[in-house]
Amino acid sequence: MAFLKRLTASEKKIITSDWKSVLKNYQNYKTLHLIKRNGPILTGVYLQPVYAGEHYVPVFHTHSLMTVAPTIGLSSLICLKGKKGANESISVLRHASEFEKLVSAFKKQVPLAFVRELYCQALDQYYQHFITIDKGYSIHVMTENILLLFWCQYDRQAIEQRINKYKSIIQQWPDAAKIRFSSEQGWEKSIHSLMSLDRLQETVQKELLKFRLDQIEDNGLIVD
Repeated sequence: MAFLKRLTASEKKIITSDWKSVLKNYQNYKTLHLIKRNGPILTGVYLQPVYAGEHYVPVFHTHSLMTVAPTIGLSSLICLKGKKGANESISVLRHASEFEKLVSAFKKQVPLAFVRELYCQALDQYYQHFITIDKGYSIHVMTENILLLFWCQYDRQAIEQRINKYKSIIQQWPDAAKIRFSSEQGWEKSIHSLMSLDRLQETVQKELLKFRLDQIEDNGLIVD
């Protein structure tokens, strides 16, 4: 059985550059990782190595600057899927021969990855969709979603209704998961403690400085 070789440094650089050429508003964060800022939200495309680094799969993700984090995390991530629903692993050869086709598929599956400005409603819908399909415990995405609604100055009653919706989801989780996240009541209390525009704006600025992203272009988060 023949074994494929791991992606070389030069191949990773080419792959990153090719994706950046179609994700025009993104910046290089690291090799195989592109990011874009829209107000307090970072969106990213991580070209995640798979099969011991022999292939890669494009992954779209978000990261909220409104909460303190040790690293830029891969929150609410969605991978490019193939026809059978499995993650689409891409070799160097396939990247070279089918790149336009792969980009087209990714754009169809995750159109949010290709827009310059983000609309609050579109991002809200993305978060809700992810929470619906995620098989894990999406409490961090729930937090991102609620803080987005607050930042965009949505009606407070509508925000509280969404909090209650997510509390009902948390209530259905196994006891071990609920204990880990301090139960739905603990999560709600934590969310309410963060809901201050002054505090959120201060956190965003500190996070930008911490990750050395203070000079990155803000592509805009539009309240609709």
